[in-house]
Amino acid sequence: MFKKLKKAIESKRNSKNPFWKALIHLKDSAWRTSPYLGNGWFTCNRYEGFNIKNFKRKKLTPNLIILGAMKSGTSSIFHNLKKHKDIFGLNNKESGLFLDPEKRINHPNWTTKNSEIRFNLSDKDLLKIMLRGYNGERYIFDGSTYYTKYPTQGKESPKKIKKLSQNPKLLYIVRNPISRIISHYLHLKKYLKKLKNLNINTALKKYPKSFINFSLYYTQISQYLKHFPKKDIKIIIFEEFIKNEKKTYKKILKFLGLDSKDFIKNLKPKIYNKSENRKSFKKEELKLTKNNYKKITKPIKEDIRKLEALLGRKINWDLSEKTWVKK
Repeated sequence: MFKKLKKAIESKRNSKNPFWKALIHLKDSAWRTSPYLGNGWFTCNRYEGFNIKNFKRKKLTPNLIILGAMKSGTSSIFHNLKKHKDIFGLNNKESGLFLDPEKRINHPNWTTKNSEIRFNLSDKDLLKIMLRGYNGERYIFDGSTYYTKYPTQGKESPKKIKKLSQNPKLLYIVRNPISRIISHYLHLKKYLKKLKNLNINTALKKYPKSFINFSLYYTQISQYLKHFPKKDIKIIIFEEFIKNEKKTYKKILKFLGLDSKDFIKNLKPKIYNKSENRKSFKKEELKLTKNNYKKITKPIKEDIRKLEALLGRKINWDLSEKTWVKK
């Protein structure tokens, strides 16, 4: 019965008749009644006998969040991990949910129309769009690298996550800081006109804070340690992740208290949002001047010492002058 009703309603989606428009709206928003009703009363046959009066409503907000860092594999982890049967990934990575509405960002995955809508949406209405298709999964998964771009962006994110989310689990993936800076440069060079004609050393000289701050991983995660217990934050080393992806996913799922057997068995990891334009540069073109190297490694080395103390282990990142400085 429900399948036939759904089909009949969907056939009228483009109708201008007020009755059908109202019914379509009701179907699209029916998920709000209960996480157990998936994306609408009309889609879940197995819940036909569900007694709504006996159900206590749950607050539906993300309780699994990947915070960054930018150009460290966050897109790959988000899109692969949301394939787990107990994880529902929001309908768009970089939702901006935990940014202030006026600071939400344009993203290439969104059409102009949707970008305009997102800028003007309340948190509640944005979440409503992002949760379409939710079917009672244990974790609702959000992700944005803007949550760890302190102090430039996302200063409000830790407090907002604390306010809106219920006992969230936080993931933070970190990468060799200099390698991340180079990937960051290549990514921005592709999209920003102001970097189009700048080599990496000129860009670092002109915009040092953005490139360096996003690689100060302890500084970034310490903003969250003020609001969340250490046990609810999982820090992943990017180089270990790419060396053995399945092992990393297994550790993440253990952290989340989820079964990994079937997921790992069926997983075919895919790389998302890779910096393809690296191939068009000679290695020497992406190396640093001695002055730039000294400028970025001083704060980075101090930050790594604090991160290692937090993790209780050494991180084997090559920051040597031989590797990163022009000959």
